[in-house]
Amino acid sequence: MRKLYFKVFTSLLIIAGLTGCKLDPPIYPANSTTTQTGTPGEILVKNGSTITYNVNGSVTTLTMIAFQVMAADASTLPDGNTQIMGGTTPEGGFSLSFSNNKAGTYNIDVLYLNSMLGDNGKVTVTQLNTTDGFHGTIKGTFTTDLFNISTGETIPGVTGTFNITL
Repeated sequence: MRKLYFKVFTSLLIIAGLTGCKLDPPIYPANSTTTQTGTPGEILVKNGSTITYNVNGSVTTLTMIAFQVMAADASTLPDGNTQIMGGTTPEGGFSLSFSNNKAGTYNIDVLYLNSMLGDNGKVTVTQLNTTDGFHGTIKGTFTTDLFNISTGETIPGVTGTFNITL
């Protein structure tokens, strides 16, 4: 149980950090022109990438997305770590993390989905290529049961896919 609380705390901290970060706008040389997409300081990206999940027959697709891949030497985990994030608010947010940084099938460390938690499922990554840990492509599927923190209800058979290119 202690391990689950650590994972939940870590995921919520990352989500709060990502949704609360505001970067200073860039300073461009005089008389230059720029093309901007999205909101200044926006970390989650909307570019056609999607996270789709099915909970009790209700399908949701998120388009505000980011991911982070940590190499083994930058992580406390021997095989690195990957986290996929989506949504626009913590209440409508999505965070999936697993202990590896390449394609394959792994146990889900923690899945945070609309104030519900899952940590007993599987994630299958069919493609994972990254140039710097934040840009590249990640595609795959996941299956887990969720636990509703508010009601104590368990929701079995939650499935989803992710197809992200940043």
